[in-house]
Amino acid sequence: MRVPLALLCLVAVSCSQTRYHVALPPPSASPEVVAMVYLRALDAHDASTARSLSTSRHQSMTDMWLRDTDKVSDIKILGTRKDETVSGDRMVDAIAVATEFYHEGGDISFPDGVHPWDYLMIHDAETGRWLINDEGLG
Repeated sequence: MRVPLALLCLVAVSCSQTRYHVALPPPSASPEVVAMVYLRALDAHDASTARSLSTSRHQSMTDMWLRDTDKVSDIKILGTRKDETVSGDRMVDAIAVATEFYHEGGDISFPDGVHPWDYLMIHDAETGRWLINDEGLG
């Protein structure tokens, strides 16, 4: 069966559109709030908010999540701890925010279901915000 190109384009555009808007937290928001808002923005496919909460180093990862995620729900913030992450060419102090959430979409390396996931945040001197700089399993 042949599918008209116009229909394929319409499907591709509709899959990447923002489902709902997620408000950007104030610059004074804690790392825990930033993680919660970021995950909600991924669920909403709100690229503007999700990218605003990511460092330039992390934005390609944010774009991957936005492209491949169908759903993020049941978000829990499990705690924080001091950590380190790379910023530019040096290691800097960071806050790791441990989360757990239900995820749908993506590929076999991250199957549908509940996942623990950590976000490493650095405090951006220019904006005064906590920004996600890295992520992964603890």
